Amino acid sequence: MHSFIVIGPILLVVAVAIAVIVPLLVGRVLPDHHREGLLKSTLATGGTLVSPFMLVLGFMVVVLWGQLNDAQKAIEREVVALGDIAALVENLPPSVGQPVHDDVVAYAAAAAAEWPSLGDGYPSPDAALAFHTLRDAVLALPRQAADSADATFGEKAVDQMLAAQGYRSDRISAATQNIQGVLWVVLIVGTILYLAYVAVTDTGPLRGRMLMMFLAVAVVALILMLISMLDNPFSGDVQADPSAFTDLVTTLTTGP
Repeated sequence: MHSFIVIGPILLVVAVAIAVIVPLLVGRVLPDHHREGLLKSTLATGGTLVSPFMLVLGFMVVVLWGQLNDAQKAIEREVVALGDIAALVENLPPSVGQPVHDDVVAYAAAAAAEWPSLGDGYPSPDAALAFHTLRDAVLALPRQAADSADATFGEKAVDQMLAAQGYRSDRISAATQNIQGVLWVVLIVGTILYLAYVAVTDTGPLRGRMLMMFLAVAVVALILMLISMLDNPFSGDVQADPSAFTDLVTTLTTGP
């Protein structure tokens, strides 16, 4: 939200400036009958030249929003798996189960603090170390079992550990799927072409052309800003919530 508060007024000023200047320039360079001919020729081909670009923008928003939701689901499922591990090891002798319980708490705390690193596209070294420590401890549980009951709890904990590992991998993968620079170039060039098309095909009154240009700039600018905010699920104003990890730490250290 802070980025929108800062960038929003700037975008508004830019949109107003473009809406005033571009229609004036186009009106002087291209007579109305030239612009009418261009509009008729593009409509005769079955639509406008900008429809595919707007579809691409909408598709990108949908994809990025889906990535954010997938990252949040992976977090929640990883936390559930970690909670199950902690619950399972409570059935083991304290000398075996308590160290694993402490490792779960240590990893959950490290994972909750991992967002800045994930926002930069890579996992936190502290969280990676804590995860490997927990994984090794859980995988060793079946070998430490004193009887069949302990072995059963250990094997179930291993299953949950493997599930948590998969969800963590999904979370790290989501952090590395940033929009590439070349795609941003394509979006910016597409925006310029879109605005140029609106400018050269609008033959209405000058005030109407200014209004249409302002609306076109505002809509595209808002979509591009939304794409930028959704670029990484672990950074910016719109991001996955790490509170599930902190809640797990609180539950395991102080009780429900």
